[in-house]
Amino acid sequence: TLLPLMKKGIRPHLVTSIERLPEVQLHYDKVSDFENIYSVTLPILTPESVEAFKGRKFIAYRKYSYFDWFENDKGSLIVGHSVANLAFKILVNLGCDPIILIGQDLAYAKDGDSHINGVVGRNCDSVFNCPVVELEGNDGEPVKSMKNWEIFKLEYEEDVHSYGGTCINATEGGAKIRGAKIMKFADAIETYCRKTWYPRAKLDEMYDLFSRTCDAEGEAKKILERTTDTRRIVEETISKFETALDEARSAEDEIIRPLLDGKMCSDADMECLLSVERKWIELSVLLQNDRKLFGITGQTLQAYDIW
Repeated sequence: TLLPLMKKGIRPHLVTSIERLPEVQLHYDKVSDFENIYSVTLPILTPESVEAFKGRKFIAYRKYSYFDWFENDKGSLIVGHSVANLAFKILVNLGCDPIILIGQDLAYAKDGDSHINGVVGRNCDSVFNCPVVELEGNDGEPVKSMKNWEIFKLEYEEDVHSYGGTCINATEGGAKIRGAKIMKFADAIETYCRKTWYPRAKLDEMYDLFSRTCDAEGEAKKILERTTDTRRIVEETISKFETALDEARSAEDEIIRPLLDGKMCSDADMECLLSVERKWIELSVLLQNDRKLFGITGQTLQAYDIW
């Protein structure tokens, strides 16, 4: 929604990015003036997308094992799948109360539109090829949505439930977010937006403080040392996995397939199968217990390990 807002003369304080897709940079390409706009960017974006935003940037940690690997805890957020879920969590952690949601319809418009005019990816094939689900609407009537938007809604509901303040949904339509108070946007402004705040000054202060106190060169040196050491550990582990995989494939060809054809299992065959199992358990323990190895591979390999 950055481009549509800018065209209306509205300059947001913060823009959030959460997607790894190259298309993210398209949201910034037509913006000529980034003055006084900050981005809160997860470091899983493509470098091109990060560079395309020409304003000041905060790099935010999400609760991923990758960031534990740094061993440099700056705090992290457990965030849902949407940029709006990220924005909500940022506001909660900034101590904002109330939080007013607008544009969070999480459903198709009555005329079938997926997004407002000017949004990159509006009404694209990937949106309309998704199976339609029906959700309860803010007005009590069902609305048409899709599974991803329903997931965003459920994550909102979790976050609203754990939030100690008041959450108002002033979207005026769309799917109902349980726990949020439904209001018209004009009424929400009249009721809650009565004081002048200076969030940009606060953001400038935080940014400048971090810029003065952060030892970027020292941190980069530590990360390089950690990268070199972790690469060695990963390569050694790959070698162990390849050896175990060769043994497992041999056992499949020489023992398991003949067993399926009716051959009896000898004590030697059983010992060979147990050896394969023991090796896999050792590798599983290695993945879990070596903190550098787990940090760098946990998000990708743990699911396979459990399976």
